[in-house]
Amino acid sequence: MLEDYIKNLKTIAKEAGGKNIRLIFIKPCLKRELEIEKEGNLYIPPQPYINLYKVFSQYTAEESEKVFFDSLHFTGLGHKLLAKEIYNELINSQIIKLDNKATKL
Repeated sequence: MLEDYIKNLKTIAKEAGGKNIRLIFIKPCLKRELEIEKEGNLYIPPQPYINLYKVFSQYTAEESEKVFFDSLHFTGLGHKLLAKEIYNELINSQIIKLDNKATKL
């Protein structure tokens, strides 16, 4: 299922031209969280109970795949994630949009 998610992510990234792809990642570890925050591309939802982050950046499809796997590495969840559910959540909440307009959770 994770492979299907990555395939879909790469397709979406390519269709959107590989620019300004909005991705949701499970909350990374604190060290990585601070590193990303310093880079200025991390949106932290105001509700502390929301364990999802939006990352705004300009990744190519290949970079998107690497970033996604990196985020899994930091969470320690890896293959335990249900990729189909994550993908559906991305689409349903319009976090990934092909028109590249920002949305909030």
